[in-house]
Amino acid sequence: MDQQQEFLFLKSTYENLPTGVMQFQRDGDRLTLLHINDFGCKILGYETSSDYSFDFHSFIDKLPGNAYDEFIDALSRLKNIGDHFPFTRPIYVGEKKSWLSGTASLLSSSALTQTYICVFSDDTANVEKQLYSDYAKEKEIQILNEMCTLIVSQSYETLGLINTGNGKYQIYAVQDRDWFSQKKLEGDFDELTFHAAKELAYDEEAKELLMNATLSGITGYLNQRPDTSYSFTYRIRTHESYRWKRAEYSYLKDDKTNIIFCTQDIHSEKMEEEHLARLAEKERQIHQEKMAFFANMSHEIRTPMNAILNLSELLLRKNLPLDVEQDISTIYEIGNGLLGIINSLLSFSKLDTGNIQLTTGKYSPATMCSDICSIISARLSKKSLHFFTDLDPSIPRQLIGDEMRIREILTNLLANAVKFTVSGNIELKLRAKNLSKTKTELSFFISDTGSGIKEEDQKHLFRQFSRVDPKKNQTIMGTGLGLSISKKLTELMGGSISVESEYGKGSTFIVTIPQEICLAVPMIPPSDKMEQAEVYVYLPESDKELTKYVIRELRKLSIHPSLISSVSSISLDRSNKNSYLIMQQADFPSCQEMIDSLFLQDHVLLLMKNSDTTESKYYNYQQLYPYNLMMQTANILNGHPVKTASKKTNVYEDTTFPSAHILIVDDNDVNSSVAKRLMEPYEMDIDVASNGFDTLTMASAKDYDLIFLDHMMPGMDGIETVQKLRKMDGIRKDLPVVALTANVFSDAKTYFTEQGFSDFLAKPINVKELHNTLLQYLQDKAVLKIVEKKLDEAFILEEVKACFTSLKHFDVDASLEYFDHSADFYLEMLKTFRQGLFERRNELDKIYENQDIKLFTIHVHAIKSASKSVGALEFSDLAKTMEDFGHQNNWKSITQKYQELLDYTDLILEELDCCIKAVPAADETKESLSGYPEDIIKSLCIAVNEMDYQEVSDAIAKLDRYTYPGELQNLLDRLKTAYDNFEYGDLNRCSILMYNCL
Repeated sequence: MDQQQEFLFLKSTYENLPTGVMQFQRDGDRLTLLHINDFGCKILGYETSSDYSFDFHSFIDKLPGNAYDEFIDALSRLKNIGDHFPFTRPIYVGEKKSWLSGTASLLSSSALTQTYICVFSDDTANVEKQLYSDYAKEKEIQILNEMCTLIVSQSYETLGLINTGNGKYQIYAVQDRDWFSQKKLEGDFDELTFHAAKELAYDEEAKELLMNATLSGITGYLNQRPDTSYSFTYRIRTHESYRWKRAEYSYLKDDKTNIIFCTQDIHSEKMEEEHLARLAEKERQIHQEKMAFFANMSHEIRTPMNAILNLSELLLRKNLPLDVEQDISTIYEIGNGLLGIINSLLSFSKLDTGNIQLTTGKYSPATMCSDICSIISARLSKKSLHFFTDLDPSIPRQLIGDEMRIREILTNLLANAVKFTVSGNIELKLRAKNLSKTKTELSFFISDTGSGIKEEDQKHLFRQFSRVDPKKNQTIMGTGLGLSISKKLTELMGGSISVESEYGKGSTFIVTIPQEICLAVPMIPPSDKMEQAEVYVYLPESDKELTKYVIRELRKLSIHPSLISSVSSISLDRSNKNSYLIMQQADFPSCQEMIDSLFLQDHVLLLMKNSDTTESKYYNYQQLYPYNLMMQTANILNGHPVKTASKKTNVYEDTTFPSAHILIVDDNDVNSSVAKRLMEPYEMDIDVASNGFDTLTMASAKDYDLIFLDHMMPGMDGIETVQKLRKMDGIRKDLPVVALTANVFSDAKTYFTEQGFSDFLAKPINVKELHNTLLQYLQDKAVLKIVEKKLDEAFILEEVKACFTSLKHFDVDASLEYFDHSADFYLEMLKTFRQGLFERRNELDKIYENQDIKLFTIHVHAIKSASKSVGALEFSDLAKTMEDFGHQNNWKSITQKYQELLDYTDLILEELDCCIKAVPAADETKESLSGYPEDIIKSLCIAVNEMDYQEVSDAIAKLDRYTYPGELQNLLDRLKTAYDNFEYGDLNRCSILMYNCL
């Protein structure tokens, strides 16, 4: 086939193929294009032409650089027909660079020329994609190299990779080429580690760390903790001394075949760290010295304070002249104030050094506020102030938090309010904002109408030792720490404290503390009894603030009270159990009889003064304080009467431990003497030791039931003593040992129990805490004398009951049951009733003559109620009939029955006179006793302490059966006078002095 035929054959064969096909001839270094199909022309950017014999140089020109020479060289290597080579070459189509991929094959060959066929396609997209990927990798490697160099230059000394398969390493970047110049930048990793340990380690510790950093050690660690790194710090030798280094090893991400490792110079960091450690150690030493100082100061100050307060308390129990007693009371009060200042200083020191920890637990916010207000109200005795509270009844009943710290904050703020407020009001307001089902935010608002705070003073109000207006307030005792302590405690609990004040008008402190909810039910849930109650409020018109407050508190309970200006304006049936009266106790005596005729006794709510610390003689009525009005009223209306408790509790309850053996240990003779005297009334066998060595000797010789051990003693202190005591043979392991300490801190109980103590008592000793401690550890040895007191009660009852035989028109048995079987008390009520009836008998004649039917009705109503309460039931019914006539405005019927009422009145008076005269006169029954009726006197002390006037009356009756020698008889006479005049303070004082005579 000639060339033309071959050309036509190829043309017809390749013309319609979807790839580029061209046929060309090589003559030495010259190429001539014989044919190219239309698709190939399109790829190369040619116009389609029937003439395919143009010079191939027009195609070659499209090849960049030396591509032509490379192409000729590749063609010359094709020797045999069918030999071929693949190619990918760039060409320019216009200004655009394209890539051709294809295969060139030898088609025919002669001595002078060779013919080739080339099949190709446009592979620009694939080639450029590959080229970009290669470029990106190359660029990434370049960037990594640059980053490695930068990292090494700034942070790391060495950066490299370890192949976990063959254990080889390769260093990519290094700063210290001096050492690596002796080593290869690649090689066996374990060998590198060995040389580093041998040549660089500064000490044995560094050598051991480097020797352990083998490939197996590193991979073993990383395989167990793949998401972490294996690192350690060590020291290397230098010409001068040493430098700190850090080595770190970790797997490449998602690649456990390579471990990246680096070393870093951390000498500066280590030096700074060591410097900070030295400073911290110095600070710790200063802190320890400071705490030792405060502990020593606490001990040194509290030790004499212990003697001052406890001895003052003991002196107050003696029968002293009034002026001396007042002086000692002043010493006692000032001593307590000084003790409060000491406690503030110690609290501040612990907060300042971070030594106070929170102790959370369940508590009732209502009870907490009531207790705090009770304490604060005792400080109002010398001020004319109203003390109010405003608690939201919907606050959760029980919360979880640090109640003790909240009490401390509120007590500080309320005490300040009392200090800086001369007249007006003080108020504690409590609100809660529930943040979730389990969390709430308590907000306390402590407001006063005091002097207020200047705006410029408010910014440093919470600074330590800061006092506002010191010149103006120089007479007010304080350290300037209360607000600082309150702020720190509030913030410790995650809360905040702020103040709003207007100078000259007053201030409001706002404390917000987050708490957990334990019991979500409201503190006072809604009640049908409260909503249905008919409450009358009788308060002086002059005290509008109190009236406004009472009305507000009642309305929070869904009670809509009736404000009355006079008790006589009320028209009620006494049997109405939904009717209640609230009035001030001070106004009660003037209208008691009228009130008794309208209300049940336990439905009369007598409002005491907040500052009143004495007992009321009206113990059969409900007594409450304004600060607790809402809670107490809710309890009363819901059927839970308020039991009025004494604010001034007696020192000793009627409990003794006659079989108990006690050891008191204190190096200070005054302290041990005071402690012993405080415990003497408990009738225990008490020994005293002055040091730890004597304690161990005495405890081994005698089986003690309880040991009180001083904390800080010379030689062997309390802690060393108790620890040796616990290890001694023959000493029971559960022997209670209570620490006596003047060094009181927040977690003292935890500290002392960890040291081996059972408990602790703070100095000065609080007698109530002492009593509770004795009860806790000596409960099985307690003897309650109140049981013995009841033995002769039946005899007294029968003796007095014999006087009641003349009461023919009285239901004596029912009345005695009403008066809790107290014959003496019933007799006293009969005397009171007789006196009142006699006065009304005279009044009735005058009223009858004036035909004042309204006043007549009130009087017969009072007779009805009073006679019923003492058992004169028929007489009560007659009085009720007369009362009904009065309500009906039926004067005619009153006239018809009036003489019958008078006759019955005279009959009742006659029976009462006979009864009272039948009581044996004192001088007829009294016998002289040379000793002291110890049990009765102790019973009397308990009764006075518990404000149980029935028991007081019984005890006085028992005592009054005899005459006594010397001072005891004088005290008994004073006691009777105090009882008759309802002077609780003198009653309490006399009972204690009688106790001291035993």
